Amino acid sequence: MRPSCQPAGPSRPKLLDDAYWHHHLVPRHERARAALLQAQADGLPSSIADVDVLIDMMTGAVIYHLLLQPGQLRAADISRYQRRLLRQAGFALREPEA
Repeated sequence: MRPSCQPAGPSRPKLLDDAYWHHHLVPRHERARAALLQAQADGLPSSIADVDVLIDMMTGAVIYHLLLQPGQLRAADISRYQRRLLRQAGFALREPEA
């Protein structure tokens, strides 16, 4: 078997990491980047902001919040936290309707 055709699994964690990266993380990063670039074209964030750094900052904050904060989180809690993150990055967001 060619190395690229070997099945991923516990004995081949690098292949598992690569598969997760390319099929799960990269598409989400690209969608976030496209959304931030569109927002940047509309004036927020500023034209000098590095959208890739913003994505890294928001991702790191969410991972920290999910992994290191005690308690059960609901989807609404995570959504509120993400909105607070975006406000800190300079976005003006309306509160969602209840």
